[in-house]
Amino acid sequence: MKELAKSIIHDVDYFLRFQTPLKMLFDHLPKCGGMTVNRYLKSQYRYRKIYQIDGRNPQNSVCVFKSLPEARRFDYDLVLGHLAYELIDSVH
Repeated sequence: MKELAKSIIHDVDYFLRFQTPLKMLFDHLPKCGGMTVNRYLKSQYRYRKIYQIDGRNPQNSVCVFKSLPEARRFDYDLVLGHLAYELIDSVH
């Protein structure tokens, strides 16, 4: 599992270094090295531009995010956590 996480981080690092992404949504799948990828991604973006879905109550975090005004939702550069895929139509 560590090798998979290292491989993912290597690929993401390459992408971030050479592609200059503006926005990213990362859906954290349980038991797939997601915590390692989460930590890495969070280190690449400014804190105030990150929306972290609460792992203890992800459905509530998804509802809170969807209830934000569009301008606020579109202001986040990184959205990550469990159930992030439910926000694909709510992000920029």
